[in-house]
Amino acid sequence: MFQIDGGREFDNASLDDHFLNHDIYFRKSCPDTQAQNGVTECKYRHLIEMACAFLIEAYMPATFWVDAIHTAVSVANRLPTPNLQGKSPFEKLFQKSPDNNFLKTFGCACYPNFSTTSANKLAPRSTRCIFLGYAPITKVNTFTS
Repeated sequence: MFQIDGGREFDNASLDDHFLNHDIYFRKSCPDTQAQNGVTECKYRHLIEMACAFLIEAYMPATFWVDAIHTAVSVANRLPTPNLQGKSPFEKLFQKSPDNNFLKTFGCACYPNFSTTSANKLAPRSTRCIFLGYAPITKVNTFTS
């Protein structure tokens, strides 16, 4: 079962089709009733608050909100939670602790290695960029110059 309040963020045909095709019961609670909002709405609020904190701390405009949300999800999935007896969602899913050594601060300066795409040996091998988050499938980070 998937339950949300009457908000519009999950109101689309594609999601409705997904629920229908996978026999997932979809229910909307009354708007502005915290007690009925369920786990999904609480997690959604938590991710929005994390993303806002990332943007504010990095002095970045709201146009980067999608990158901030993706980064918030990556970080939240690696944090221990009391709901999983002190384990992270990553640990619960993959049965091993996540490697957090590669985590970087959202919005920090980064210098990606462009040596494989440089025109020649003397060409610049990097340029100053801004760290925006993590690629969904690989350990490669995303950035903008």
